[in-house]
Amino acid sequence: QFLETGQSAKYDPEKILGRWTFDAPAAIALARKSKPSLSPAEKRWLNLAFTQTSFVAAPDKQAFLKNVPRVKPGNPPTVESQAYHGQWESGSSTYTVALNIDNKTQEMTATVQNDRLTLSGAGMELAFDREN
Repeated sequence: QFLETGQSAKYDPEKILGRWTFDAPAAIALARKSKPSLSPAEKRWLNLAFTQTSFVAAPDKQAFLKNVPRVKPGNPPTVESQAYHGQWESGSSTYTVALNIDNKTQEMTATVQNDRLTLSGAGMELAFDREN
């Protein structure tokens, strides 16, 4: 059926499934809601540092948050890329994503509306667009 219609009776109900790429303007809008005085430097950081960040939700309920920037202290400080692995669970209108961050399970909430996924929690509010 999928080959003929592009629809899957098994996987279509789970809107979180797939690959998602970081959406800087939407992430900046989310950050502004929680911090209205977002500085130009903070906007630039979101726009540049998270460019390669992506989220993947697999059918076996595995979740991957890849290329998350982390500032490493030093003189000068450097930015290194982190990858986190975990699980996702479906809820009534949202998803719970539990990722292993710094050897601790951090729960985040994922919401999918059309082709936009927002991921909130663990000190992050990120926005993603469905990858084509």
